[in-house]
Amino acid sequence: MTNMMNTPKATTLTSGTLGIDVSKDNLVCTLLNNDTRAVVEQKQVQNNAAGYAKLLKWTPSVAAWIVEPTGRYSLGVVRAGRTAGRDVRMATPKRAQMFLRSVQSRAKTDKLD
Repeated sequence: MTNMMNTPKATTLTSGTLGIDVSKDNLVCTLLNNDTRAVVEQKQVQNNAAGYAKLLKWTPSVAAWIVEPTGRYSLGVVRAGRTAGRDVRMATPKRAQMFLRSVQSRAKTDKLD
């Protein structure tokens, strides 16, 4: 995980998505470029007001925040993002599980290919 702030890669995005994995102490974040679907950067911050401030500075305002809903541990980052006017969305865990189950494995086991 990088710990950079205001990197040119992150601030020059015209569209992006910030995926946030929430735990009690940390937020593990991945910033994606929506146009190329490439990972721009990854970062880990504390799950507290100082960490939310870092995310707000680091993430372009056009990037939607997709947050894993984990009850009280995700409330702070959701409130901070929405208060700052960010597009904050809650991922539905059940839908994500159903999607992953519906995608067939593409692993090949035969030696001919």
